[in-house]
Amino acid sequence: MYRGRLGIWKAARLASQLPPDGAVGRATEGEGFTITDHLLLTVIDYLAGANWQRANSGLARTKQSKPPEPVRRPGDAKAKLAITAAQIEAWRQRKAETSGRG
Repeated sequence: MYRGRLGIWKAARLASQLPPDGAVGRATEGEGFTITDHLLLTVIDYLAGANWQRANSGLARTKQSKPPEPVRRPGDAKAKLAITAAQIEAWRQRKAETSGRG
């Protein structure tokens, strides 16, 4: 473009044809997912919900399993790992037991 061989409109048209999951698509859109990918994730969520509903039909609310979590989408905040002090202490005890067995 800077040499005068490629006009601005031709460059824009070429850039619009780049795949959304490529480097330019991820840099401009931030996700690299196509509309097809988003629709497929939605279908997966609905199927998981329908299977959960079918598996828990007729059960008391206290006996039902937890509803399924939706599939993580690009841009969603990553789930933070929450570890309690009791879990750390239990891990230390297991570690001490296994190292003392040798």
